[in-house]
Amino acid sequence: MSGTYASVKFSPQVGELLQLWCNCHGIPMTIIPEFLHCTVLYSRTEVEPIEIPLKKIYLSPKEFRIFDNGSERALVLLLDAPELSELHDRLIEQGGTHDYPEYNPHVTLSFQVSENLNINKFPVPPLIFVPSELCYEPLDPVWKHGVRTSNISEH
Repeated sequence: MSGTYASVKFSPQVGELLQLWCNCHGIPMTIIPEFLHCTVLYSRTEVEPIEIPLKKIYLSPKEFRIFDNGSERALVLLLDAPELSELHDRLIEQGGTHDYPEYNPHVTLSFQVSENLNINKFPVPPLIFVPSELCYEPLDPVWKHGVRTSNISEH
């Protein structure tokens, strides 16, 4: 194993509710609902999994943001997720790596969004995200973990 990928997954119903909300408000969401997830760790080194109870974790949406890495612009919904931030920090303390200056818990809604997309007009969905599963797997640096997209056109 060349690294560790950790994420929390949500029930398909959560993804379907989010997709319905996005569709009603003109928010581009091309991630198929059942593949909705929040990355906890994308580490180029292997770390031992740390299990946490998911039953009482409730993640609230904070704001929309564009993550632009130069070759790809992703529309994400940032989450207020202190338990996931704490888990991320614990995994880093165990020797995990992180490619960005800070960890921003989020769900990705779309890849390759237009530069003209005005995220300031989007209302934050009144949804609570409850993780259904915590997953650890070997890191595959060329794969977008758990991501499947549909061909829905952007607004």
